[in-house]
Amino acid sequence: MLSSNKSKILSLALKILIVGFSFYFIYRQIFYKEEIEDIKKGFETLFSERFDYLSLGITLILMLLNWGIEAEKWRMLVTKYEQISFWVAFEAIFTGVTISIFTPNRIGEYAGRIFHLENADLIKASLASVIGSIAQLLATIIFGVIGLLYIYPVYFQTFELITPLRYLILALFIIVILIMAVILFINSYIFSSIFSKFHFLGKLKKYGKIFSYYTKGELGLLLSLSSIRYLIFSVQYFILLRVFDVHLPVFDGMLMVFCVFLVLSIIPTISIAELGIRGSVAIYFFGMLSGNKLGIITASFGLWLINLVLPAIIGSLFVFNLKFYRKNRHYLDE
Repeated sequence: MLSSNKSKILSLALKILIVGFSFYFIYRQIFYKEEIEDIKKGFETLFSERFDYLSLGITLILMLLNWGIEAEKWRMLVTKYEQISFWVAFEAIFTGVTISIFTPNRIGEYAGRIFHLENADLIKASLASVIGSIAQLLATIIFGVIGLLYIYPVYFQTFELITPLRYLILALFIIVILIMAVILFINSYIFSSIFSKFHFLGKLKKYGKIFSYYTKGELGLLLSLSSIRYLIFSVQYFILLRVFDVHLPVFDGMLMVFCVFLVLSIIPTISIAELGIRGSVAIYFFGMLSGNKLGIITASFGLWLINLVLPAIIGSLFVFNLKFYRKNRHYLDE
């Protein structure tokens, strides 16, 4: 086991590396991408003509509300293992964003969260975070599929390839699957029973019990909070599109936003690399309603800055509160 002084030095060095990596990846993304020049032009045009401070303020407030809801979700999940305040949960969430900025599929979010805990079993805390992520993904899929089911026949001329009746049957089939997925999530305690049947798992079986710790009401609330959070950052996106002169019909525009988030959710990537992918996906969908590609790219960049880069910078302040070592665990000293 490491001595106290050595573990403290190693812990501090690791925290500095985390912050350094985060800022380096952000810097590389902002200053070394080809589309950045176009984005700069979009911002310069906006600033030279008018600047909508009200809309910017609203999107910033929604960002705090967005991550605040995520903090409450996580606090609610880990309270089964350790009582934490909303502020600790808030710090943990922002630290997770900082680490996730340079890790594949934002897996660093889990580390950023669990190492803010004092006593909880870290594996159970990680699994609790996974449950929260599943709820958020389920909300994304539900809204995304609703959007796709609407825009596909309207904008892709589906009925040239499939009859309206067959499309209706397909849509109903997909909706039934989504309803079943929601029911399964709310009743996920059954997975605990399934895990208990696998005797070969030995001590690992105890982690399967995590699904039985949450009631139907708690999981229903978790899914509701995930849906509210989803609608918040969807509204943010729509507001920014309007700010950058991408004028979309409210109903169709929001459904296009749902489709963009659906596609982004199934593309494996590193958070910091999402900017280029976001722009491409956004142009594909929003381009059906608007020819302002520069505005679409700039709005996507603005959302990335507000919802990921800014929280990552804020989270860098909390990285130094991470607890890599606890006396009852073999981790690095804080």
